[in-house]
Amino acid sequence: MSQMPARARRLTQEERTDLSDRRMIECAVQLIVERGISGTKLTDVGVRAGYSRGLAAMRFGTKAGLLSRVARHVTSNWITHLRAAVGHKTGLLAVLAAIDAQERAIIETPAEMRALYAIFFHSSDPSAEYRVDVGRTLAAQRRDLTNWMREARDAKEIPAVAEPARIAGQVLNSMIGIVYQWIMDPTAAVSEQHRDLKELLSERYQPRQGRIGSRAAAARSRKT
Repeated sequence: MSQMPARARRLTQEERTDLSDRRMIECAVQLIVERGISGTKLTDVGVRAGYSRGLAAMRFGTKAGLLSRVARHVTSNWITHLRAAVGHKTGLLAVLAAIDAQERAIIETPAEMRALYAIFFHSSDPSAEYRVDVGRTLAAQRRDLTNWMREARDAKEIPAVAEPARIAGQVLNSMIGIVYQWIMDPTAAVSEQHRDLKELLSERYQPRQGRIGSRAAAARSRKT
């Protein structure tokens, strides 16, 4: 006799809530990309996710609450992606890995990147219903880059006179600039721009006797 297929385990109420929240946040990301912040409505988020018109309002309260959850969700995904890319790398290789991570995020999760920066730009408007603390986010990114560049200086990967914080600011400016160009012009050569940034970083700051070739450094940043 053939056995009856085992029944799938029923989700708990908490699991169903988490699933519906995740679906609505993912749909909110798509709507922000398609319609912008002002064109994204709570009712549309619930319907797009396959639920009632009022569920998003019930879960997130207001549009500001929804945008806050979207920002946290996308930022958390980015941090996880970055940590996985950097791994145990230190110094200059960690910086190169972070640049690679941004390139992959643009290529692999473009909607999340566009939605996050839409919220960032929206936050510059004093009348915005939700304003994320962009300054705090940028400060955290500069801090990580500064720590890696300090490791690079201590390991003599870059000249002893190099200023880690100053270099970190320059690198972050370039990374944000690449994202901005891509948002404004989807045809921008993202991979080429990230590669150029890594080459410039190596050529500008590494001493000649210990210089890591830009292509070799890129390969090592992905493998180690």
